[in-house]
Amino acid sequence: MNCCNNVSCTNGIGDFFSKEAKKFLKRYKKKGLERSQKHLIEGLLNAGIDKKSILEIGCGVGYLHSRLLLQGAKSATGIDISEEMLRYAKEFMKEIGLEKETSYHTGDFVEISESIKKAEITILDKVICCYPEVESLVEKSIQKTDKVYAFTLPRNVSWVKYPVLIAIQILKIIRFNFHPYFHEHEVVNSRLIASGFKNIYQNHTFLWETYVFTK
Repeated sequence: MNCCNNVSCTNGIGDFFSKEAKKFLKRYKKKGLERSQKHLIEGLLNAGIDKKSILEIGCGVGYLHSRLLLQGAKSATGIDISEEMLRYAKEFMKEIGLEKETSYHTGDFVEISESIKKAEITILDKVICCYPEVESLVEKSIQKTDKVYAFTLPRNVSWVKYPVLIAIQILKIIRFNFHPYFHEHEVVNSRLIASGFKNIYQNHTFLWETYVFTK
């Protein structure tokens, strides 16, 4: 059960990440992809991305799908609740010559999903753990996915799960405008399997678990 309604939670997410947008792009330009994102790229390359369309939910400043476009994907649609993230994403795509291959929509994906076209590949990189209503997010994103569904979320191991749960409670107590969520992996995996997907790739860092499913 959530302590807040969806509007207040998603507004908090948008405010938090808008303040971080410039830092995200600067960090990427300096250090490149995180190790967990390299796992996502590896898994997606195993699944096949050549000439495929991408839907990235919670795309941030766009560097993940930009890598996939540069490696053969056809087009990318980015969704983010933060207008500032998408402002930097558009600037970055123009800078690297990918503005014609990309399009962006601002908003809560669950709320705007009816207006979003289906894609062959859907990506949620560290997004599920930021969203309160996981069942709605997973269901609606599966409906928009033709072939490949890839995501990263906190590992379901004690040294990750319990510190995260404690941090969530502290952030609630101090009434911080954003806090993460810990969703069990099986909630996502079982729904994908029921929709005809199978797990073809799984890898982890100390904190993050990456999955790629195909059908």
